[in-house]
Amino acid sequence: MNQQFPDFTQPPQAFRASFDGDSSHPDELANTVTVEAVTSHDPAGERESEHVDSDIHADTYGDRELVEIDTNYESTRPGPHPVRLSRTHAVALAAAVLEATEDTFHYTRCGRLRPDAAAELLRALDHVEHALNQLRDHALHDLLLGTGLRPHNTDRR
Repeated sequence: MNQQFPDFTQPPQAFRASFDGDSSHPDELANTVTVEAVTSHDPAGERESEHVDSDIHADTYGDRELVEIDTNYESTRPGPHPVRLSRTHAVALAAAVLEATEDTFHYTRCGRLRPDAAAELLRALDHVEHALNQLRDHALHDLLLGTGLRPHNTDRR
């Protein structure tokens, strides 16, 4: 049996996901939103990170880890004006998207969800909860390491 094993010598692929939107006109193509983790170079950041260990920390020597959001009618075609957000701004955007979604539940304006749509939404919220817990765990781990409250030999990355 010939089994393929992952190549652990290479860093994992950056996150990328696309979501097809809805079109209100049958003649038009619906836009696609693509979300991707990217590294961008910021020359101004080179001076800020001269005393930072680039083997441990992200956002060093002018490289910044960002979340890029792009829209176009196909996920494989880059749009003309992608938006690159810092990690903190990306999380703030995610919170705003969740708040806007919650706003669609005001029953004085709109009706209730059908049971199948409610079940689908609850499954999506489970995925959001898992991603949020992972993100919180990484940020807390880095905070504790950075403040010396956790020894570096417990670094698990």
